[in-house]
Amino acid sequence: MQKVETVRVPVEEMLALATLARQSAEQGRLDDARVLLEGLGLLEPQVAFLHTSLGCVYLRMGKDQDALVEFDEALRLDPRDVAAHTYAGELRLERSESQAALAHLEQAIALDPDGRDAFANRARTLRLRATPQGGGS
Repeated sequence: MQKVETVRVPVEEMLALATLARQSAEQGRLDDARVLLEGLGLLEPQVAFLHTSLGCVYLRMGKDQDALVEFDEALRLDPRDVAAHTYAGELRLERSESQAALAHLEQAIALDPDGRDAFANRARTLRLRATPQGGGS
């Protein structure tokens, strides 16, 4: 049996390629961004940031289920990923999965007690939609 060699991407190159993917997505070239992030994810499957980034691209493509899978994987790898919690909460809110949505939104908020993270602040706004009286801290 032939041994398969693992290919590693240097961190600087991975970040540069992820930035290129983000720029592609911002310019509306979602398929280019998707292909790049899927490839990076194959090479570096343990990098939560790549899963969150790919989830965002899938979200913009209208592939909500694929996006949710990526956000869940990002959170498995890094439970402190505020963006992944916020996006997962938003998707679950749209699916009327209120309890799961609130759990993600509350976790995003808890990870940013000072209110400085834009994603956590978005989670605060989404939580108002998720709770009938707009309750919570």
